[in-house]
Amino acid sequence: YTRTGVGTSIAHGRETRTICGREYLFEAPLQADVALIRAHRGDALGNLTHRKTARNGNPVMATAADLVVAEVEHLVELGDIDADAVHTPGIYVDRIVQGMRYERRIEYRTVRPRGSRPRATKEANGMPKSGFNRNELVLIADPHYDRLIARLSLESEGYDVEVVNSLAAARRRAGEALPAVVVLDCEDCCLEGQALMRDLKCDPRTADIAVVALTACRGLDGACLALSAGCDRVMHKNQAVDLPRHMELLLRGPLG
Repeated sequence: YTRTGVGTSIAHGRETRTICGREYLFEAPLQADVALIRAHRGDALGNLTHRKTARNGNPVMATAADLVVAEVEHLVELGDIDADAVHTPGIYVDRIVQGMRYERRIEYRTVRPRGSRPRATKEANGMPKSGFNRNELVLIADPHYDRLIARLSLESEGYDVEVVNSLAAARRRAGEALPAVVVLDCEDCCLEGQALMRDLKCDPRTADIAVVALTACRGLDGACLALSAGCDRVMHKNQAVDLPRHMELLLRGPLG
């Protein structure tokens, strides 16, 4: 290995030249018969400006081909392009054309009103899979435990999920947006979480909100805490636990 490649296997058959006392190895230049390049702006003399990553290969190929055809998005008048802003001088450009349509087919922008929400998938009896009667905004008031798992699980049921980092923010956001579901970490929120759930259930404006508790262990402590706070549902590792159906099992001890 040498700094300039001289004296190595890649130097075989290549031209070398000594510059300032150091020997350098010359690389063979790119060669092409025709180059089709794209530019953002261009004038009648062929001076071009490129945007972002288009500056990487287009100016180089313009100097390497015998015939260069440039397609520009905007064909401007002479003098509109500042000389210091030219990336490819017109001396390298033989033909210049203006493109007609520039649609990024890989990009699709979808916009829908804030009030319109996708409906949850329904079972054969017409009820949502989650058991909730409404399908609105979901707030996750859980700063650390299984937040991503709970979010993906609820989004798969058709809910719009929004993550908040504190119970105070959840309380404020619930009063503003009236979500259908509030998700709490029943083991980490403890007394403050119970107070928030009770407030949501007692307030007529938020009485219809379903409260979901996240628990790291589907045992006695988590279930009793959720039930005492008026929780409607317990989630454990992406699995929903129906409290009325599984209360007897929960009281026996951890389910694993």
